[in-house]
Amino acid sequence: MEIGSPAIDDAFEEPSALMAGSGGEKIETIPLHTLFGADGADFNSESGIDPRELIRGADVIMGVDVMSRRRFIVYGREFLEAATRAETPPLAGIIDIELDEGPETDDLERLLGLVEGIKGKHDYVGFEAWKKRRKT
Repeated sequence: MEIGSPAIDDAFEEPSALMAGSGGEKIETIPLHTLFGADGADFNSESGIDPRELIRGADVIMGVDVMSRRRFIVYGREFLEAATRAETPPLAGIIDIELDEGPETDDLERLLGLVEGIKGKHDYVGFEAWKKRRKT
């Protein structure tokens, strides 16, 4: 199966098989604004969450659009590909980060910058490219 194939995206719309505990527990959604301070650039020290540790410890990072509730892969596409081929899927550290994916905000760019700065890359594929790839 090719990395970035539609099957990967389809298989992990609800990645409960890979969640820690693997009992289908709900993955907590973390609003992006809790990770950043009021200025939108610095980390939010009052939230009790260190975004660097959160991102560093995740095997898979999913974005969740606040309006459409559409989930998309931000990081971990290779991990998910390997998991689909495994006889027994591995447990994974999966986090969902809620953001406004709309064109009037920079939420997506801030999340991608955070992930790329910590993980060295991101695996985000834009929605239009994703729709086009699904048709082929």
